[in-house]
Amino acid sequence: MVEIIILSKKVSVLVDFFFYKMTSYADLIEIVNATFEPETLVFRCASMNSCACKQNTYVCVREVLISDRRRVMESDLFVKMIVLIAAGLYEKERGRGDGAYKYSNKLIHGMNLFTAQSLLHSEDFKMLLQDMNEASFILKYASKPVCTWFKTWKAETASNLKKESLWNTGALVQIFGDLEYTVTEECRDLIDRYGHDLLNDIEQKILYEHIRKLAQEDYVVIRIFIIENPIVSEGGLRNIKLKYCDNEDAQNALNHAYEEIPDGCYKCDICGWTLHFVKGEARCCKDSCTQKTVDKEELVRVQPYDNRRLKRGIMQYTNIPGQLELEIKKYAESNKCKVELWPEMDRYDAGITFPNNTYWAIDAKTYANPYGLRDAIVKSSGFYGVRCDAAYYVIPDELKKEKPDYCAICNEVLIGKQPKTKCITFRDLKRAIKAVI
Repeated sequence: MVEIIILSKKVSVLVDFFFYKMTSYADLIEIVNATFEPETLVFRCASMNSCACKQNTYVCVREVLISDRRRVMESDLFVKMIVLIAAGLYEKERGRGDGAYKYSNKLIHGMNLFTAQSLLHSEDFKMLLQDMNEASFILKYASKPVCTWFKTWKAETASNLKKESLWNTGALVQIFGDLEYTVTEECRDLIDRYGHDLLNDIEQKILYEHIRKLAQEDYVVIRIFIIENPIVSEGGLRNIKLKYCDNEDAQNALNHAYEEIPDGCYKCDICGWTLHFVKGEARCCKDSCTQKTVDKEELVRVQPYDNRRLKRGIMQYTNIPGQLELEIKKYAESNKCKVELWPEMDRYDAGITFPNNTYWAIDAKTYANPYGLRDAIVKSSGFYGVRCDAAYYVIPDELKKEKPDYCAICNEVLIGKQPKTKCITFRDLKRAIKAVI
């Protein structure tokens, strides 16, 4: 039992801690502060096998008697909670493979914050508490859209949270097999937006550290090679390295981009990367690749000893958006336009010059969640300073099929921030190019 005395309010609070693994003493302090916001805390530990002032205490708040509670959950705490949970789920997924159960301090921290806030805002906290173990949380919360996590919360709090863009986040994981899971594209997008160093995005950043040192022409050649070759033979990789045998930065970029292929992989018919099976279910780096049933017998098996593949982070953040960029280039050039890829060392993705010298600036985006792109637009300078007649954020057609209001959500913020810029689908871009021609 731990007695927490809030001296500023002269309120004595008894908290029964049990059942859940704390990340640290600092985590305990944060949960109490997030819950009660006392000016001064005094902890007294009694009758506990593991003291609450030490690490690895098993803790979860079950009952609290208190007269002073927060009424509204702050925006930054809500964001932190969701991002920690997303990052923790990803961390656990990446840690599988050695047979040992993988704990994630980030997931534990995020769940503890969710528990503490639910204590204040849920109408049925005791029922909710039954699900505050990892297995139940992943099944009943993480595999469902974020907005469904707060069904038992008080209307006032839920109404305030609806204003947050993360409220519209879809499921963070997909469940398969015996309660195993894989994180979704929305989960990876979320981590990319709020915690770059937490995800494979670091692989992409290291790649750019190498290729940004190249001359513009070499930059384009290397980047096109990476986009066109999610899987490459040892011979093909050796040939381009020979072409740049005197260019250390190009060599470093190519060496970093590719990795060995695990045994048992197949070539994905949709994105071109490797696809593998876990308990009979297909897994790829892109969720949409495996939405339909995949027949292993119809796939081409990849020989690991003679091929290499892009690292997942580079596939996710360079290759997949790059496939759309090359499609845009191909279509514009087929309509007598000139296209420059990644002008000014990737200031934006493509510059299209029409026969009448009209100039458009293009950025291809593949955020699974429109609110993710909307937030990125708000935080970025966009096309500010680019001399163009029009500018477009272009998304794959399938994203609007899945979310019909995708472009409208983004254009709502563009009207005030970048009035010459619109978010459109690739199909709409093709129509717009035809209209100018």
